Amino acid sequence: MTKHVKGGQYLLRDWTGRLRDAAPGTPDHVICRRVIDYAPAPVPPTAAIAECMRCGAAVAFNPAGPHPNRLKICMQCGGIEPLPIES
Repeated sequence: MTKHVKGGQYLLRDWTGRLRDAAPGTPDHVICRRVIDYAPAPVPPTAAIAECMRCGAAVAFNPAGPHPNRLKICMQCGGIEPLPIES
């Protein structure tokens, strides 16, 4: 199932597989946008690049964010529908 989400949200999957809001804490992983999904817009200059732990795609993440050392997964592997890049 997919869900439109906003950056910085803490989510969990309930027993039906739907994403629900969760209390802030240390996440199991951080969901990131795939580098290819930024096109034609550039990846933010302050972003760091890692590999999705599930599919190996290059993902961009904020190294100054609250959980830079957690495993990264792309939005597609996380079942989250990416929002369009806004100018």
